[in-house]
Amino acid sequence: MIGKKILIVEDEKSILKLESLLLTAKGCQVQGVEEGHAALQAIRNFRPDLILLDIMLPGLDGFEICRRIKEDRETRDIPVVMLTARNSSQDILKGKEVGASHYITKPFATSVMIETVRNCLAGTPDSSLFPADFSERCMDPLSALDNMPEFPL
Repeated sequence: MIGKKILIVEDEKSILKLESLLLTAKGCQVQGVEEGHAALQAIRNFRPDLILLDIMLPGLDGFEICRRIKEDRETRDIPVVMLTARNSSQDILKGKEVGASHYITKPFATSVMIETVRNCLAGTPDSSLFPADFSERCMDPLSALDNMPEFPL
């Protein structure tokens, strides 16, 4: 991870600082932004190797930012790790649909965040949060209720 450039998009200053300290301690170059439109500009200027992306942001939300990243030929190969308090199966599915490499929910174990970043940078993201049949198992068609209470959030 030494020398890798990580963009953190997080509007909660304390979480942004924690993530920055953890990644800097691992030798990463870190830039943080707190707003959706600023994230798009930072991607162009900083050219990160990976993006840690919150969903609930001022301006553009994380889903829209990820969608734009993945639609752009210049940025589509950048791994995006959603790191958010939104933990419903519908939100996790939407993260997959917009192209996220991984989805971590807050509160999070710092070791999980570091290992996820390491795996994504190595090109081997753990896709356990995005099983192949996940979209078919999210909602009970009769009750319209989430049918995966055992899903690890």
